Amino acid sequence: MQTIIVKLNPMLMKNPDLDIRYVLPDTLEAYTDKSIMDQGYDYLNDASHSIGIWLSCMNAERDYLKVLECFKEQLILNNDLLHCTELYISTDEVAELADCTKVYPLDSSG
Repeated sequence: MQTIIVKLNPMLMKNPDLDIRYVLPDTLEAYTDKSIMDQGYDYLNDASHSIGIWLSCMNAERDYLKVLECFKEQLILNNDLLHCTELYISTDEVAELADCTKVYPLDSSG
């Protein structure tokens, strides 16, 4: 198993409802027919007070695209998550955010 982390910035969310900790993984599990599964969440120590939602999958490099597809097709708790999230991936089964590669959004500088 590999890791996808969805980093949510509540300051950019239209509806910063903490229930997103549970609704987002459930939505992604249903959307992907359980090829992406909940692995928990944590509050991140950064300036935006972000929440990290850990997900497990078989192929993070491929499966994070399914996360983006879901975000394009659905509002989650009235939030357009394309505009308030960052996505990170790792080939490790359980990875810390610092050990992951940012895949969305990509920096325009490089």
